[in-house]
Amino acid sequence: MNKAQHTTSCIVHLADSANFKGGTSNKRCSGLTGSCLEMPNDTIHVTVGCNLSRVKEKYDILVELAVWGHLDSKTDLELILLKGHLIIEQILEVKLNRCGIENKKTFSFYSKILALEKINFEQTNKKKIILDALRKLNKLRNNLAHDFYFDLNNGEFDNWAKKVLKNMDGEKYTRYTYRTKIVHAFSTLTINILELTTKEKQYEYNNI
Repeated sequence: MNKAQHTTSCIVHLADSANFKGGTSNKRCSGLTGSCLEMPNDTIHVTVGCNLSRVKEKYDILVELAVWGHLDSKTDLELILLKGHLIIEQILEVKLNRCGIENKKTFSFYSKILALEKINFEQTNKKKIILDALRKLNKLRNNLAHDFYFDLNNGEFDNWAKKVLKNMDGEKYTRYTYRTKIVHAFSTLTINILELTTKEKQYEYNNI
């Protein structure tokens, strides 16, 4: 099976697992309350290990679902942060690739943020919100990786998730708990990054 076929099989498996029948829910959730799409915790057992760079834009809603499904299987907050950070880094690579930026795999997470910042997106306010969320996520991950005494239960991770869910639209797959709010923040951040649109098809990009 080649990479393209593998990617397709990942998406098809995801759609089948989620009982997608040629359409998606029109309900989008903004904030911490509201009536949104809800799914049982054991509905999806998928990974996001397929080659996301080959996923077409029409499947972005399924990528959002895959991110949620992958992280929802985790219970440890430290693992959710580390895995979530890695997933968002892949999502940034996908977005930069779609915008014509090459060699993004050699970029650090921070460099990918800077590259995204240089792109002229139509949604300027949304872009600022996303960049702020990315910087804070990277800081949380770095604190966990480099500060032995850093405690994820100090409220910073929870506040990050609440801010993402308040300021961005995304699907709500399960009822919110302390952990599932954080999981949903990653899937919501994913779809918001992917849905950014450029004002111009071609633009200049200077090496960082």
